[in-house]
Amino acid sequence: MIGMPEPITYVAGWTLYNISECDSSNDFARDMGSWTAVSTKSQRRGRGRHGRVWQSDEGGLWMSAVAPAPIDQNRSKLMPLAAGWAVASTLSQYGCPNVHLRWPNDVMVDGKKCAGILVDRFHPDRCVIGMGVNVWNDPSVHAPELVGTATRLADILGDSIEPYQVSVQVLANLRQILLILDQEGAKGLMERLRPFWKSSSRVAVRCGSQETEYEFLGVDDEGRVLLKSKTGLIQPYAPEDIEMLREI
Repeated sequence: MIGMPEPITYVAGWTLYNISECDSSNDFARDMGSWTAVSTKSQRRGRGRHGRVWQSDEGGLWMSAVAPAPIDQNRSKLMPLAAGWAVASTLSQYGCPNVHLRWPNDVMVDGKKCAGILVDRFHPDRCVIGMGVNVWNDPSVHAPELVGTATRLADILGDSIEPYQVSVQVLANLRQILLILDQEGAKGLMERLRPFWKSSSRVAVRCGSQETEYEFLGVDDEGRVLLKSKTGLIQPYAPEDIEMLREI
């Protein structure tokens, strides 16, 4: 890609570009080719689902990886979960306690949010997978409401943890799980995701102004969350059906 920045790293089948700052790493990577990634020290306009602001000051891992989009539309819907597995596996490998996924795109450590995923599809043949991990940065500095609900790797693993080291392992795990998804389909992914779900937990789900409690039963092969109502009815919900899901 013309005008791409230095330095460039080749890791686990990816070409990784490193930059100092950008508005959004997903927007920066929108026209990059498959199996390339960009990591930035900070984002001026980091974003999450539904246009929410993602605090992404220097000291965190802010990276977007471009991967081929699965031909099967149902598999495309699984890309955020595949990325969640890659990040959750990385945190587990580093020794973080009680790592689990909060559907559809949060990675939790000891009940607090440590990382998030955002997948965009700017072109029909590829997906841009954005991954943000709190490492040294403190998101509560700019968003006091996050006190007690967010965590960072430095508080868990100490100051020796480096964002770059984490990015290398995340990319290696992401490459691995995307190849598994391609070769084994949803079944292969779900088998690996299962240990990271908190099964049979109570969750609050908000759709618009209404919030309802359910029992979380897991995720189906299309990436939809399975929720059981108080009346015993079990229904699947896609990410676009739910504005917010939190554990009770």
